[in-house]
Amino acid sequence: MNKKLLTIAIALVIFGIVVAPVGATLPAKSPLPPGFPFNKIWELFQDLQNQITNIQLTPGPQGEPGPKGEPGPTGPAGTCTGCNIAMTSGVRDNNGPIPIPGIGTPTGFTTDQCKFIVSVDEIRCPKEYTLRSVQTGYTILGPNLFDVYALGYCRINDDLVAIPEIQKADYVVICQK
Repeated sequence: MNKKLLTIAIALVIFGIVVAPVGATLPAKSPLPPGFPFNKIWELFQDLQNQITNIQLTPGPQGEPGPKGEPGPTGPAGTCTGCNIAMTSGVRDNNGPIPIPGIGTPTGFTTDQCKFIVSVDEIRCPKEYTLRSVQTGYTILGPNLFDVYALGYCRINDDLVAIPEIQKADYVVICQK
């Protein structure tokens, strides 16, 4: 008797494993003859199929925002016909007392049409000296020529100064007609 029940239980499990994946295609009526003991199991499968078919999903609360995405590609440069503004920028290396030719204004502009913004990019004294002072600025060299500087002085002692090893100025020049 126990072997018979075990065999039936195993058959039911196998039957359930085989029928469950195709449960959506179960016919409404059992294909087994009336009065067959597995008809009750068929009805249970039908009930389970109906419950699965009629599941109502209820959304939960909104989750936290995800991480910020990568920036998109840079767009093409714009064009401006008849514009009356231009800009130039860069880094100027003021190598101590070595004379460097000036920087030209944007094409079509003169220095009197420009605003100059200068800041320190890098000033480095030799290890044994400390930075004593810094000066930044610009010099007009002609109607279309200017120069910028970031000059520092390294303290040797109370009376002596040295020129830094590196003196670089960042500049932005905006010109408008």
